[in-house]
Amino acid sequence: MEIIPGVTTEVDCNKHGLGGRFVEKDVEGWGYSYLIFESDGSVRSTRMACPDDTRRTEVVTGATQLLNYNSRLPIVVFIPKKDNFSVQYRIWEAGEVK
Repeated sequence: MEIIPGVTTEVDCNKHGLGGRFVEKDVEGWGYSYLIFESDGSVRSTRMACPDDTRRTEVVTGATQLLNYNSRLPIVVFIPKKDNFSVQYRIWEAGEVK
């Protein structure tokens, strides 16, 4: 499973990325872990000149985290307490070996 942090913001024709990182912590006494996404919400971008009509609202994603999935354990992710932060996920599955 891939965890993808994001922030909804206004962007232009440049490439954008969310600054931040995942930190893994353990639940004391239980042996399980959870993730914290640490970010101040800063968005980096390339510096191309863009026409004004290219501005749009979009989810800008940050560095992803790959996890082994276990259906018996929850996946807990803490993100900054701001309205525009979100967490998306992607489930990867094994395909045919060729």
